[in-house]
Amino acid sequence: MYRELLELRSSWHEAYIAGNVSRLAALESPDFVAIGPHGIEMQAIRLDGISHAVQAGRWFPRESKIVDERLSWQAITFDVVTAFGVGQIQTPRGQGPTLTFTELWKRTGADWHVVQLHYSEQAS
Repeated sequence: MYRELLELRSSWHEAYIAGNVSRLAALESPDFVAIGPHGIEMQAIRLDGISHAVQAGRWFPRESKIVDERLSWQAITFDVVTAFGVGQIQTPRGQGPTLTFTELWKRTGADWHVVQLHYSEQAS
């Protein structure tokens, strides 16, 4: 199970960095929500913002990547799992702030989708 989730999570990260909103929509639950320092972002609004940033050339450069410094998994039930840890986005221009994150993944039928992301900048 965790191997499959690691692969899906990697695809989710790659889609985010690439600004591939159709792939993000496929990997995220329709009721996906991101909670961060600037508040709550519902999926449709978030994907629209990503799409506009990509079109305007204000998204991540190609060589960017998300790197986990720490990652742990915990099964809540057989079909709900959390991932939590510390990571950052690294770009050719340098690395972003270190973030603490928690993700909620849920299996529906045979497919896993990310339902929620909660992240905050780690205190120095």
